[in-house]
Amino acid sequence: MSESPDILSVSHARQTKTLTFARGLVRHRFWVAMGLIASTLFFFYPILNAILSAYGVDLPGPTVRVDTTARSQWPDHPFIHAQDKFGKMFGTSSLVAMGIVVREGTIFTPETLKKLHEITRRLDGVGYDSKIEEREALREKLAESGKSEAAILKQLDRQFPPYPVNHDQVRSLAHSSTRAVQIEPDGSITSDILMKKVPETEEEAEKLRGVVLQNPPFIYGRLVSWDEKGALVTAGFITDRLSSSEVYSAVFRHVQAIKEEFEDPACKEGEQKNLLERVGGSLARLVFTASSEPRLPEGCNLQIYLSGEPTHVGWIIKHAYEIGVYVGLTVLVIFALLLGYFRRLHGVLIP
Repeated sequence: MSESPDILSVSHARQTKTLTFARGLVRHRFWVAMGLIASTLFFFYPILNAILSAYGVDLPGPTVRVDTTARSQWPDHPFIHAQDKFGKMFGTSSLVAMGIVVREGTIFTPETLKKLHEITRRLDGVGYDSKIEEREALREKLAESGKSEAAILKQLDRQFPPYPVNHDQVRSLAHSSTRAVQIEPDGSITSDILMKKVPETEEEAEKLRGVVLQNPPFIYGRLVSWDEKGALVTAGFITDRLSSSEVYSAVFRHVQAIKEEFEDPACKEGEQKNLLERVGGSLARLVFTASSEPRLPEGCNLQIYLSGEPTHVGWIIKHAYEIGVYVGLTVLVIFALLLGYFRRLHGVLIP
């Protein structure tokens, strides 16, 4: 009597190329896994180098850099030409605006005007360390290596970021470019610098207020609010020089340092709270007071508000590390959910 064949050793699958390939992968699974790991590490190394270079650790070998400047991506685009044409007349697209607001009284006090004058100077670049000597030394070294001028400038801006403010596009009540138009008793019209020096007495501040009120809408109504409690300071930046995260971060840190120095210390108490405390305070205001406006602590009179494209990008760069944290937490949550569904590790790890 002949023995029946083992049913487990009999395969009714059609011998296709796909099946042959799959059996080959399973047969040589160790070397296939090693190849996958090696190729993954090979392509991940430039990304890791780019991440570490952001923290000042440069590894040898290639790195991934993404240039997102519009001029580099579309140098001949009509919008780029329009910006070059009208930017000189109407100002740059990279603007930083600072609002100086007082809660009590008006801005026309010697103390507030002194702060406004110094804020204007700082936003114009005074006090920023451009490291000129270090830049020139590195420039000479890079030039000897045969690099192009564009590559040299990019590396200089990454290692020693500049503060590319356009000094001709700084607008403020205290800036020397702000001129007041006055009609004299004899009918003649004169134009002179609005604030030649910082008022030191209440009488001088009141005299400056009178001149401001006579010059709407550019000065009174724009640089000074209608209720006389706020002043606007703006600075245009050279868009082409805002070409890397290092330059954006340098501008952001300098502007934030201005806010830290001249804003009343009591106003920073709310900003020093952690995330949960800030969210809880916002919900409490909405529920109990039906208002989203924060309650200012005692002693918070002069506040500074910031806006503008360089400031927005600076906040994104400052919190960029949180993206990695959220991605890691998302992976852990998905892993936990899949483990709860499959109840086996191989059902989670194999896919």
